[in-house]
Order: sequence, then C-alpha cells, then structure tokens
Amino acid sequence: MAQGVDDLSLLRTIVGALPFASRVTVDIDSLLSGGVVSVVGKGTYHQDGVSTPVAIKHTKSDIALNDKFSPLESRNILKFAASSQQVDAQILTHFQHHAHIKVPEVVAYFERERVTILRDFTHDGYELFQDVIVRGLTASDVSLFATIGTTLAYLRSEMAHMHHVKGVENKELQIEERTDELRVSLYDGRMRYYNQVHSQLLDRARSTFTWTDGHPKNMAVNKAGNVIMFDFGRSIPCDPEYPVANFLGQIYLFGLTGSVAPKEVVRFTETLLDAYRKTYTQLASTPTNLHEQNLVWYISAELAHRGKTMRWIDPKLVKIDETRAKLAVDHFIDHVFNKLHPITTLIDFEHAFLQIAEHLHDKDDTYLRPSISSLSS
Repeated sequence: MAQGVDDLSLLRTIVGALPFASRVTVDIDSLLSGGVVSVVGKGTYHQDGVSTPVAIKHTKSDIALNDKFSPLESRNILKFAASSQQVDAQILTHFQHHAHIKVPEVVAYFERERVTILRDFTHDGYELFQDVIVRGLTASDVSLFATIGTTLAYLRSEMAHMHHVKGVENKELQIEERTDELRVSLYDGRMRYYNQVHSQLLDRARSTFTWTDGHPKNMAVNKAGNVIMFDFGRSIPCDPEYPVANFLGQIYLFGLTGSVAPKEVVRFTETLLDAYRKTYTQLASTPTNLHEQNLVWYISAELAHRGKTMRWIDPKLVKIDETRAKLAVDHFIDHVFNKLHPITTLIDFEHAFLQIAEHLHDKDDTYLRPSISSLSS
C-alpha cells in the first residue's frame, strides 16, 4: 500500500479513538502531508450542528530512521519529536487572542494521543508563504516582510516571558544540528568563526525562550497582508535575535537558487529589519539595534544548513542547476568567512551576495569556487 494511504488510515484510526465530548465528530477527507515524523490531514470538525474546516496533526510514536536526515537531525527527531507537539500546542494556545501575533485557532488538543486539531486557515484565505514564493514574489509583497519583522519582534518580547512553557529539545544539540554544515565548511584555520557563532547562539546572558523554526513553510499569508505563524515545537533557549536570521537565511538562499530576484532579497531584508527594530525598540522602551556581525554570521549558518545539501528545499524553488546553486552557497560562505577579512556588516554582506548572484548564470564555473590560497590572501 502507498505511504500516503497508510498515513491517512493511521490518522483516521487515531482520531476515531479520541475521547471527544458528546455531539462531537471529526471527518478526515484527505492527507495534507505525511512523513517520518507527523501526519497532517484535512477534514471537518462537527459540534452541536456547527461544522468547522480543520487540519489534524498527529505526531507518530514510532519514528523510523530516514536517510534524508543528517545524523544530528536523526538524533533530535527520534528523541524529541513526539514530545515537541505539546510545546507547540502550549504556545499556540498562549497566542490565541494576541493582538499582534496571529496563529492558527486551536480547536482541540489531545496530549496523550499527540493530536492537535486546528482551524484550517486556507478556508480563511491564507496560503503558505513558501507557495507564494514559488509562484513569484512581486514588489507589492514587501509589506509582508514588514509584517513578518513586526511579528518577530512581538514574538521575541512575548516568548522571553513565557516561563510556563518549557522546551523539550536539548538546546546544544539543536544548535549543533543547525550549524553543522557551517562547521564543516570552515576549514583552513577558520574554526574560530564557527566557535564564535556557536557560543553567541547559546550565550546564557543573552538567551531567552526562542522560536528557532521560523521559515516560509511555517508561515501563511493572505491578500490583506496578514501573516500567521505556526509550528513552535522546537523552541529552545538561545539568542533571541536568531529567528530573524533563520528566516532571512532562506530568503537569501532563494535569491541564489533563482526564486527571488537578488535586488528584491536586499530590499525585503532591509524592510523586515527596519520593522523589527522599530517595533522592538517600542516594546523594550529603549533604542534597539541587532548585533550586526551575529546577524550576518547567523544568516550564513542558515544558508549553509539549507543550501549545501538542498535536502529540505522544495525543488520548485531551485530555478537553476542544483549543483551550481550549491557551489554558489559554498562560495558565499567562503567569502563571508574569509580568513583575514571576514564580512561583519550587513552592507558588505549584501554587496557580496549581489556580486555572487550576478554571476550565477556565467558559463565559467571557476568563478563560483575560489582556491584555498585566495581565502588566505
């Protein structure tokens, strides 16, 4: 039997045994996604004559190893996935009526069975932000980046005080996972840069409870310019500035894979950062500037994490030869972490990105991979 049919049958069995209140039934129509970790179905929640379109998520108890995961990812997935759904449900519940942070409506949650039932936001005119990027961003989408920057600032402020929710993942292990590709890239005497990234991300003096999975697949947008954010289960204590770089790292990657115009990447970045700074300055009641070197290096770490293998990137987002895109990522990482003159400012980072993106379609492949000696010069 096909995997999709197996997952759909599993979800129907799990939901059919849930201890619903009287006069509540749930119909599962189809599978939205299914895989190693979780199964998500689309259906309808019926209660007292009212029908609500819903998405039903179940995290499996038995998770098999899959060669799509790196060894570090496999350790995290196997150990923490089942319990991370409780963290996600707690955070979603906390934000149900927040004025500035929009999340899917929680219809029901069953902790023991690891099932969350959410109102299907697609029925309210939302679609995944990644699908918008696949279709093609336009100049008018700049307002979405302002909204994302504002929301990330509110999330930082709110989650720092969310002491009733405890993350389940080991923070050191997750940061290792997210920076492993950067670590193996920094050969030839550059490990001090990796050590600085790693230590800053886990600096106890700066760390607060933080959303570490804020990428375009975990956001949905509508035509009115509203943004919904979800999938908070992997949140851990770490540098609260990381989510900005985590999101922007993928936008820069899509600029290198041909899905977003490079100059638009820079414009979107500056719009998001401006909104983030202004909002967080108001919330903190003090002028707020992101640590610029950390921002640049965290974005680079995310570029390496997602771009060196392309394991978690929708193929529709890769508009050029995949090997060439990976080489561009490698070259960018080498440029940022030059042995003697690393890039430490956003303006220099943007300039290097635009230079590399400009040459992605050159016939001369040697441009994309400098010699080791050039890194030491």
